[in-house]
Amino acid sequence: MTDAFSLYNTLVILMGLIGALMAGALLYTTASANITERYVELGSLRAAGMGAGMLSRLAAVENLLVAVGGLVPGVFAGWLLARYFMAAYENDQMRLSLQLALHPSLSSPRPCCWSPGWRSCRPCAASAAPTSPASSGSVPPDPHP
Repeated sequence: MTDAFSLYNTLVILMGLIGALMAGALLYTTASANITERYVELGSLRAAGMGAGMLSRLAAVENLLVAVGGLVPGVFAGWLLARYFMAAYENDQMRLSLQLALHPSLSSPRPCCWSPGWRSCRPCAASAAPTSPASSGSVPPDPHP
């Protein structure tokens, strides 16, 4: 059973990497088109006395604003589309839920002590002993009644 989950996790990571590669290619294409379309304007600014460093910062800030301006609505639209597609596959026996975590410890059911580094989350001393609903005598409520 763990082999199936391992394969699933590998495929999810692979799809995430492909998505990140596609996003990077899209950002590069957008930045290249922005510079190419404004080539004459940037040349005029350079001829008027603007330094190369200032011109580079101007282009970088404009491209950053375009990227951030597309990121916010893009993440929101992606979240809505994911919920729509997941709802299309719901039935009486199965319900899919969308859980987004920015850090692996955010989706962990146990508390975690933070330390520098992405994967260096370790159980806190107070909660080092794993607890399960069966051992504590209480069963958590069903989130989807």
